Amino acid sequence: RGKVTQPCRRVQKPHARTAPTMGEDGHQRRHWQPKWTKRRAPADAWFTQQQRRGNLQTVTVALSPHQSVQVYQANGDYGTRLWPSAKQLAQWFAANSDADGLAGGLRVLEVGCGNGMCAITLALAGCQVVATDNDPQALKLTEAAAKAAGVSDRVRTVIFDICDARKPLPSDCDVLVAADVMYSEVLASALARRCEQAVTMGARAL
Repeated sequence: RGKVTQPCRRVQKPHARTAPTMGEDGHQRRHWQPKWTKRRAPADAWFTQQQRRGNLQTVTVALSPHQSVQVYQANGDYGTRLWPSAKQLAQWFAANSDADGLAGGLRVLEVGCGNGMCAITLALAGCQVVATDNDPQALKLTEAAAKAAGVSDRVRTVIFDICDARKPLPSDCDVLVAADVMYSEVLASALARRCEQAVTMGARAL
């Protein structure tokens, strides 16, 4: 004896919202749309997160007695670390930018930019720089360094794999720059082809 209850029915909640649209026959139709869209975190958010986790190191490089550049490197990843060749090439740029014509709005394309040491130095000299790398994290470090140096308006980052022969150079340029790229015979051959492409377009390769 006792109170008789109806069995409970489980109601499945919709996993997506629908939005009405007008079909060709004049009747409204509802189409499936995702309720939540996963968005890629912006570079600033990723950079702040990595800093809080202690995964980044700040490196300050003196370009001259009166000028320095601050870049960031990630722990353990060779592609996002500051290597001697990039440092020395950046110091050469700072010392010779006026004499060698690397200033005054010159268009520079850097392949394998890493953490942006050379790209930032050239932007400080007044160049318009397209910094490319195959590693998205490296480009985020370059963007953070450009922001810290106040040259975000002169540095644009682009994902680019120099070994992908199907893809042309991502930008026209007056100068093509590369440092610490030739880790293997494959990369060295790919860089040689890219330099040849740039020279054929009328650019210099450094």
